[in-house]
Parts: sequence; C-alpha cells; structure tokens
Amino acid sequence: MLNAIIDSIPESPVAADALYSLAMIHLANSNPDADFYKAMDRFETFTAAYPEDPRQRSAQNWLHILGLYTQTKEKLYTALETAHQFQTTYEENLSKQLNLETLNEDIRRCYEERENLLSKTEEFRSIIIELERKCLQAGR
Repeated sequence: MLNAIIDSIPESPVAADALYSLAMIHLANSNPDADFYKAMDRFETFTAAYPEDPRQRSAQNWLHILGLYTQTKEKLYTALETAHQFQTTYEENLSKQLNLETLNEDIRRCYEERENLLSKTEEFRSIIIELERKCLQAGR
C-alpha cells in the first residue's frame, strides 16, 4: 500500500511520509522481515527525492549508521572466511606433524598469527552485534 502511494503520487508529502515510513519499517526490531539494506535503499531514495523534508537529517544519520554497519559486517565476514581458511590449512599442516614440540619457527609464528586473527574476528563479531543492537533499538 505504501509503495502504491509512492508510485502514484511521488511528488506529494504523503509519498514522502510513505517512503520514510517504509525505511523505518525495515529497521523495526519487531519486524521479522527487517532488512538494513532495504532501509538504506529507501533512505537514499528519500534523501534524493525530498531534499527539503525536515526528516532529511534523520535519514542522512540513518544512512551513515547503516553504512558503518554494512561495512563492518562485510569486514567481519571477510575476516571469518580468512580465519576459516587459515584454520583448515593449519589443521591440515598440523596433522602432518609427527611431534608438536619439533615445530620450526615459521609454524610457531603461524600459530601466533592464527590466535591474533581469531582474536580480531571475535572483536569484529562483538562490533557487529553491538551495531545491530543499536540499529534495532534506534528503529523502535
């Protein structure tokens, strides 16, 4: 219904209300179909179509928050994939070792880097969870 309003009378204040409302619906904690990417798309459309609307600043703030969220989430997924690949390679190489006490310096450094990467991965995971929590709280 909101999409129909936007499509049928795009220049009206009612269409601006509908578009902004759709963006906020995509952020709502209570919405089982909440989608931050769709919210970003709606806010981008809103800021471009209604530059004089008093909610312009709010929409731009949401775009900034959601941009940070999506960037951090993408970095987390990249780090998780790298950690998974590293873990697989590490385990394959470790299984070839007859005695862990005879690891050479390169393998020992590799193990230390693995621990560092896993620590960073957990750090990113915490950041993503916190960002999602803040976005959901702000969308209420």
